[in-house]
Amino acid sequence: MVKKIIALLTAIMLLLSACSSATLDGAGKELEDTIANATDADNKYVQMVKGGYRPDNPDVTYEDAFTAFFGTPRWKYFESEGGQDVVEFTGDCTYQDVPVKARIQFVVDEENGTFEASYLAFNEVPQDALTLAAVISKAFETQEISGQENGTEQSTNAEGQICIHGIPVQNAMNMSAEEVISTFGEPDIYELDVYYDGDRIEYESEQICFIMSEDGSVFCLDAPAEKFTLNSQSLNLYFDDLVSILGDDYYSLGGSGYQWSIGNFSYTFHVSTDDYAADIIEVSKIDTNDPIDNDAYLGEEGNYGTYGNLDSALVGRWRSFDGGTLQFDDNGMISFCDFNCWSLVGENPNRVYWETSNGRVSCSAYFDNSDTYTIASPSSEPGTEYISFSRNRRHMYQRTTGENGDGIIGTWTSVENSIWSFQFNVDGTGMYNGRYPITWSTYTADDGADAVRYSLIDNTYFDYTVEGDSLVVFLSDSSRVYTKVGN
Repeated sequence: MVKKIIALLTAIMLLLSACSSATLDGAGKELEDTIANATDADNKYVQMVKGGYRPDNPDVTYEDAFTAFFGTPRWKYFESEGGQDVVEFTGDCTYQDVPVKARIQFVVDEENGTFEASYLAFNEVPQDALTLAAVISKAFETQEISGQENGTEQSTNAEGQICIHGIPVQNAMNMSAEEVISTFGEPDIYELDVYYDGDRIEYESEQICFIMSEDGSVFCLDAPAEKFTLNSQSLNLYFDDLVSILGDDYYSLGGSGYQWSIGNFSYTFHVSTDDYAADIIEVSKIDTNDPIDNDAYLGEEGNYGTYGNLDSALVGRWRSFDGGTLQFDDNGMISFCDFNCWSLVGENPNRVYWETSNGRVSCSAYFDNSDTYTIASPSSEPGTEYISFSRNRRHMYQRTTGENGDGIIGTWTSVENSIWSFQFNVDGTGMYNGRYPITWSTYTADDGADAVRYSLIDNTYFDYTVEGDSLVVFLSDSSRVYTKVGN
């Protein structure tokens, strides 16, 4: 009897393979799974099953195995009608050469700290217990093979290494395109990247992107910070926590980018200005351990490395009593600011420069934009030119200065509100709404359309006093007190 069961399991497993493109017939169910995957991410029962493992292989978790085998993996929790705690997994795979959506349910026994797989359906059609056992075995088998092929033994040898989906980054960065697809599944996008010479392999649902180099291996990858771990700890951390783990030997790239060089790779953490936690991590190969030239990175705008008027007493990270953060970098950038040190409403700048003089901080916030544009003269007004930009084609600006036929050069005023305007001068300078200076240049977009890049400069200031580790910032209608928490 045992031999018959083994034979049946083997036959079923031969019919299964990983896949990432199958979809449910019911779009509503798919949307429900997507929402639940996000809302239940920290659920204790979901975490219990994800971190669980089979007794015969304690180094591979259910999350590792299912992520490697299934496409679009999603987890959620619900309580059954009988009061049981159930964790449900959905993911794409191929069964009998047909793409299917697998739905697997685990019943959790919190008191005893155990769980058991109890249900499997393909495209909402229930399967028997033998097929359920075969699917799980195949998933773990795939993860074990993947780990061996890429030189990873999962948690044992990953100690002290940054990993993505449980795979050491150094191994992922040395993969070929075929190995990437074998490990992560069929991609949503596989094409030549418009900014690089190599191919782009992208998993849209996972938000993971690989760029391949000319030598056929991964040149860079980026993914949400929660996909990365160090010693099983997620790197979706606050900036101060990242510094405590990775050290303070980092480079500020302006705005919200911070870069650590670790081994032969650079790790760029993009930190959210909303909660000051890392949300995206980019990994790139580097050929040298020389420091990054921040001045070159910042480009030609703003201070460009002069930083002649910086108060060294301000440099560092400051926290207010309510948890707000203010950080002045010694390269002339404000990395974090829990109040708007700019006047534009509804937008966040790409970078903010700072200088000091007589107890006042002057801030220069830069907002970078890139738009295609169209200039036309309607038949009803042959002597008048109008311009529209790709971000809002229906909004028109009428030429109010400059000569027809001069292209973008001149002043353009909104037909809806005379306060809104663009002024493009011949020398690459200009104004936005008659208030904000801009620098600009034109180029030809990939589709052949006329396009313009411009950086809007929003200059503001605030007064301050600093004594030791105490900083007081005076705003137009209030003041804030900060304590220094780091350099």
